Amino acid sequence: MRYMFELPNDVNDTLNIRLSLPQEDNNNFPTDGTGLSEAIQNSAAVFQEIPITPHHLRFLMAKGPLAAAEIFRLLTDTVFTTLLGTPTEHFSKKTVPLPSRSSGVFGVPIASFGCVEEQARGSLHLHVVYWGSLPCQILQNSSIYPELLCTVAKAIDEMFKAEVDLAVHVEQLFDKFNRVMTMKHSLLKAHHPLRNPEPFNQNVQKTVVICNCHSHSHTCHVGKF
Repeated sequence: MRYMFELPNDVNDTLNIRLSLPQEDNNNFPTDGTGLSEAIQNSAAVFQEIPITPHHLRFLMAKGPLAAAEIFRLLTDTVFTTLLGTPTEHFSKKTVPLPSRSSGVFGVPIASFGCVEEQARGSLHLHVVYWGSLPCQILQNSSIYPELLCTVAKAIDEMFKAEVDLAVHVEQLFDKFNRVMTMKHSLLKAHHPLRNPEPFNQNVQKTVVICNCHSHSHTCHVGKF
């Protein structure tokens, strides 16, 4: 059994922003979002006469939550269907036998369950419990059989990585010390994991460093309980 957490950066997501604004034609902003990512990353105050400071972007999401909710739905469906291999119920009303199931990133899936919640500022996030192709009994019993233990460990290592490269950590520490502006992970250029594995892996590690190193904000509940 595995636990996952999905929290999109909807405030800085350029597609969310563009869908939240009225469309006047098929050629200009917000239909054409060229330059928006760069403007947000460079902390510009205005883009195409639209205020894009963090405060204004949060206000835009709160004023037009439908776009963020729809993007969240599409992302969640993709996570369950493509990443985990367990399509949500509105895609399939029947139980597919295990031998006929497509593999996800954690092997052939058994089941998954998700719960959607709201953050303090109203944005959606998802908690997921996932049962994969390595039952608990195998994980427990393999400890007394060295050969089986090595096989299980190899399978787990192909699914998970619990660390980032040292160079990525060092770069993040230098940037923090020199007060270099942190790259917003929602603005990283997407790369295909099979056709472009090297830049894809670099972006994954940068995202992990950005998202998994906690920084207190005005919505943080530290010290309030």
